[in-house]
Amino acid sequence: MKPAYDERIQWSPNCESRPLGPIDYGAIHTQEGDGTAASLANFLCNPSAQVSYHYTVDNARNVVCVVDTDDASWSVGNANNRVINVCFAGSFASWSRQQWLDNMGAAIEIAAWLQVNDARQYKFDPVVRGWDELRSGKTGLTDHRGINEGVLRASGHTDCGPNFPWDVYTGHVNRFRDEILNGVALPPAPNAIEACRAANDWLGAKVEPLDKPELPTPDDLREALDATPKAAATFDSFAPSCRREYVEWVVEAKRPETRAKRVAQAVEWLAEGKKRNWKYENC
Repeated sequence: MKPAYDERIQWSPNCESRPLGPIDYGAIHTQEGDGTAASLANFLCNPSAQVSYHYTVDNARNVVCVVDTDDASWSVGNANNRVINVCFAGSFASWSRQQWLDNMGAAIEIAAWLQVNDARQYKFDPVVRGWDELRSGKTGLTDHRGINEGVLRASGHTDCGPNFPWDVYTGHVNRFRDEILNGVALPPAPNAIEACRAANDWLGAKVEPLDKPELPTPDDLREALDATPKAAATFDSFAPSCRREYVEWVVEAKRPETRAKRVAQAVEWLAEGKKRNWKYENC
């Protein structure tokens, strides 16, 4: 179940377009200073800061989207193009385990939710990885130090620190992965309806929901397809699940310019006969 939080957008100029290629990792970071999601976002939106993250999150359940995940934030040096980054506002790598749990417990859960959802969208593994796993080429979730040690193989940043509660974070990641990606819901809490059904077999079996209905094609995508008959023919010939992947990709864009870019990219790929996730079909 999605954790409760308030989300807003405040785009930073401190970013750049990603080249065509895979996004392989999600990374968490500390701020190394006092602050909130909003105050940290304000700092990141200053061009002179020369740093940014995709999200800032705080323990008051606030999330600020600072850089579109289609673009690269300025967070992890030479790995920027391959990473989606979340920063815990007001956090320190020197914290003890208890300080992390007391000061950032809710934010840790929210960060796990954000990263698992981005893993779903960009097709990297929603799994917390150790340095050796990263060095072996596995994709997944880590922290800033993990990117340095496991991906760039360089020393440098040490956040989120030696006492970060990885067991708690990993537990949230695994739970959300099962719910979102594998369709495994947590056992529901007992309720009066279920108790009544258990006690009265004459009620019969519970009616389960049907498969997801097909999403309508948004007007901007349909118009672009109709202007390129080869792309339209490919799209219309796809199974509903394949069409859904394109539609969801377009409608999930956070900015109008990102949406327009995704529509144009969709038409290009469809004209070549490609599915939305063609880059990963042979992985």
